[in-house]
Amino acid sequence: QVSFSSGLRPPVAARVVGPAGPALRARTMANVRDLGLPEGIVAATLPEAADVEGRPFPLTLSPTAPGAGVEHRLEFVRAWRATLVQHVADFGAVLLRGWGPCGPKDFSDLNAALHEDTSFDMSCSAGPRNEVAPGIFTANEAPPEDTIPFHHEMAQCAAPPSHISFFCEKPAAEGGATPIIMSHLVTAHLRSSHPRTAEKLQELGVRYLRVQPEATDSTSALGKSWKVTFGETREEAEAQMAREGYTWTWLPGGGLRTVSRVMNALVIDERSGRESFFTAAETTLKEMPIPTEAAGADERPCKAVIFGDGSELDEDDKAALRDLGKFMERAQVAFAWEAGDALILNNSTVMHARQNFCPPRRILAALSGRLEREHMLRALKV
Repeated sequence: QVSFSSGLRPPVAARVVGPAGPALRARTMANVRDLGLPEGIVAATLPEAADVEGRPFPLTLSPTAPGAGVEHRLEFVRAWRATLVQHVADFGAVLLRGWGPCGPKDFSDLNAALHEDTSFDMSCSAGPRNEVAPGIFTANEAPPEDTIPFHHEMAQCAAPPSHISFFCEKPAAEGGATPIIMSHLVTAHLRSSHPRTAEKLQELGVRYLRVQPEATDSTSALGKSWKVTFGETREEAEAQMAREGYTWTWLPGGGLRTVSRVMNALVIDERSGRESFFTAAETTLKEMPIPTEAAGADERPCKAVIFGDGSELDEDDKAALRDLGKFMERAQVAFAWEAGDALILNNSTVMHARQNFCPPRRILAALSGRLEREHMLRALKV
C-alpha cells in the first residue's frame, strides 16, 4: 500500500536545485532586481524558498513601509496587475506577504483585481467547498490529521484552472503548510529514475475512477454529491457524463461510480516548454482500493487511477510512484502560513499539497482561468 505518513511534521525546507554557493545566490538576486516593481514593494527573502534554475521559488513580494495594510496591497495589485500575472508565469508562484491580517472580503477584492474573470465552475472538484465571499471558497477540508498529496488542481477535469490562489485567514497552531513544487522537476525525476513507468504514462495516459455519494458527505474530503457534479436527477447526470466522456455505474445505495475518459499524465507547457506531471492527487499517491462494481461493494467516497487502456498499476509502477512521492517531499518548498498571506500559483507548471495540522486553521482558495488541454497545453495524443 502506498501512503504518506500521517505523523505531524514541521514544514520541510526545499532542496536547492543546482550547485549551491555565492555565485548561485548572486545569479538569483540578479533575476529579481529587474522585476518592474513600484517604489515601496520589494522582493523579500523567504528562508524556505528554493532556487530553481536561478530564480527564487516562490517569488515573495512585500511592502517596505511599516504599517502597510490590505488597502495598500489592493492598490498595488490593481495598478500592477499585468506585471504580477507575468511574474506568476515566469516564477511559477508568487507570495504576497506583509500587509497584515485580513478576511474573505479582502481576499475577494484582491482576487478580482488580479484576475479578469473570477467565476469558476467548481463542480468537477472532489471535495465539498463553500463560497465565503465572491469567488472565494473554503479549501479542501480533509481531516486535519490527513495529508493531501501533490497534484495539479482539478487535473482530472476537462478544463482545469490556469491559476489557483490560496489565502491565509488563520494559520494552524502547528503544521498545515501548503507545499509547492515545480512540476517539471517531478517529471525529470520520473523519467530518469523510472523510465518504464514514465513511458507507460506517456503512451497510455490515465483514467480516474471515483465513487460519489447521493448526498454530500461533509466529513469526507471526497464527499461531494454526484448531484453537485453532474445534475440533480439521474437523467441530467447521465446526459452530462455522456457529454464529458465518462462511463458510469449506479450503485445500490444511491452512489455513483464513474470512470473518466483518457487524460494525459505528462504534458508540455507550451509557454515554458517544460514537461509537467499533470495529475490529480490520487496519482501521487495516497493509494486507495480501486472502486469496483461488485454487489455489496463499499460505497464510501473514494478515488483511484488506472492506465488509459484500463489496466491497473503493477507493483513496479506503484514502487515508482512511491519513490516519486519521496522525491517530492525532499524537493518541496513548505513554509508556515502567516495571516493575510496570498499565494498565487501557475497551475500548469506548479503542483501543491497540504500537510496535516493542529487546528484551528482556515485557508481559502480561488480558481481562475481555463487550461484547455487542446490549446494551452500541447496534449499527448492518446
